[in-house]
Amino acid sequence: MGLLIVKWTRVGGAATTLFLLATVVPTGTAAQSSSSDDRPARTSTSVSPIDGQGFRIGASLRSYYDSNILRLGNGFTPEPGRSKADFRFTPSVEVAAGQPVGRQQLFIGASLGRDIYAKNSKLDRNRYSVGGGAILRAGRACTGSITGEYKRRQSLLSESSVSRDNTQEIIDYGAVADCAPSSGIGFGGSANRSVTNNQNPDRRVQDARETNLDAHLNFGAPAIGTFSAGVAVSRFNYPRRSLFTPDGNGGVMQTTDKLNLYSARIGYSRAVGSRLSLNASGSYVKVKPKPDNVLNLVQDDSGNIVTILSPRAGYSGPSYNLAVDYHPGGRLSAQLSGGRNITSSPNVAARLDIHDDLGLIINYRIGAAITTSIGANYDRRQYKGGFATVEEPFARKRDSTKRVFAQASFQPRPLYGIDFEVGHENRSSNPSLYNFSSTSGSVTLRVKFGRG
Repeated sequence: MGLLIVKWTRVGGAATTLFLLATVVPTGTAAQSSSSDDRPARTSTSVSPIDGQGFRIGASLRSYYDSNILRLGNGFTPEPGRSKADFRFTPSVEVAAGQPVGRQQLFIGASLGRDIYAKNSKLDRNRYSVGGGAILRAGRACTGSITGEYKRRQSLLSESSVSRDNTQEIIDYGAVADCAPSSGIGFGGSANRSVTNNQNPDRRVQDARETNLDAHLNFGAPAIGTFSAGVAVSRFNYPRRSLFTPDGNGGVMQTTDKLNLYSARIGYSRAVGSRLSLNASGSYVKVKPKPDNVLNLVQDDSGNIVTILSPRAGYSGPSYNLAVDYHPGGRLSAQLSGGRNITSSPNVAARLDIHDDLGLIINYRIGAAITTSIGANYDRRQYKGGFATVEEPFARKRDSTKRVFAQASFQPRPLYGIDFEVGHENRSSNPSLYNFSSTSGSVTLRVKFGRG
């Protein structure tokens, strides 16, 4: 369940507002399709708020098969009592309600479900969330939002080296404001806080506290498109990663691993007629780890254990995003997207994640009730400052993942529908211990009552 009422894009780890209205990307229309696992909970937007007075009740049942559901490396066998290939069934229900107060809008929503494995029953977990907020309007061009959400579920993340019985808890809240007239100068900003906790002791090193701040200006006109410029700051704190550093008085003090990201961004978007739209942005990102220097114990040439002061390298470089949406006719559409994003590493034991991605999806509507899609993704991740953990005994340096997929959706009535997906992906890693490949398929039945 997601109750964010903004569409976010990652620019150097900070969240920059693109649109202030609720945007939920349905299956088969996004230019990127992540792995067949769940998307990271921090970016999930599966349920939109209701605008106006009303309620919505929905239910779904997803039946999912994966030939490598544990994400085991090629040539490795599963632990006793676990199966590499498995079915996972996820029944869930969702409720949402909205109530206008003058020009403002209040909303609330919740979801409850469970992941049930046919063979790997130790991975069975409940998943639930609850959240809400307000959509705020002022004048003719200014809108804003205040949102908060709590989520708890099994972590099923494609970047992880192996799927473990880990429950992940996320608390997320924030505010957004934007004044964007149809032409002329606009401005806005956002603030967001996210707290992530893992229940499995082997994953607690990835517990994180994240704060994002953003401010931007834009200028637009229908004839030339919209130009934007902004700055953003992101701060990450990993409370389970203890470090030792000089205290400035000749002694030693203990602290936690922190990371600050600063970025400056420019962007441009334009619709060319009714068939083509373009959205492009470029940023320069500067990353500073905190503390700057740490004390490590090493063995010298004589075999003695000594303490040395080691600097921690930062990073500076460009990031960019490009999305092209093409609609040549009433039935056919295509989306191409790609970019480079620089942020912390929330799922792999590393200080920094430099993520390059390229995706293409082609949609074809057979009739009023049937939509089909085919697509392909390429993702490359470079990890800076990697380190070994119980879960990953060798530090990860980089990954390259290729995925192809096909989807179909049949919705004869607004009340119900059924979705199908098949896909194959292959990850090549350094070290090769984390290589894996899998073939998957899913069928999702869904019903919805109410409006919105």
